[in-house]
Amino acid sequence: MGIPDEPGEPVPEVVDGEDDEGDGEGGRYGLWAENNRAFDAFLAVCRLWRHHPMGGILGLDRPGVESELRMRKVKADAALLDDLAAIEDGVLEVWNAKR
Repeated sequence: MGIPDEPGEPVPEVVDGEDDEGDGEGGRYGLWAENNRAFDAFLAVCRLWRHHPMGGILGLDRPGVESELRMRKVKADAALLDDLAAIEDGVLEVWNAKR
C-alpha cells in the first residue's frame, strides 16, 4: 500500500491482481478494490497509536478508533474491525523489524 504524493490525489485501484501497466506488480500505489474501505478507515485512524511508557508502540488506541470512525459516520462492523486489526498487525510487524 502506498500513500499519494499530493493530498487529495486518488489511490489507483488494482482489480483482480492487474495494474495499469499490466506488469503484475500492482503499481506504486496498487490497492485491490475490496480493500478500499479498510484502507480508507485506516487512513482515518492511523495517527491513533498507543505508545508504551518504556518506548515502542503497543497498537491502535481502540476507544480512539471507535470514536474517530463514529464521528466520521463509518459503520464499524466486525469485518472492518478485523481488516483494521490485520493492517495494524502488518504495520507493527514492519516497525518491529526495523528496531
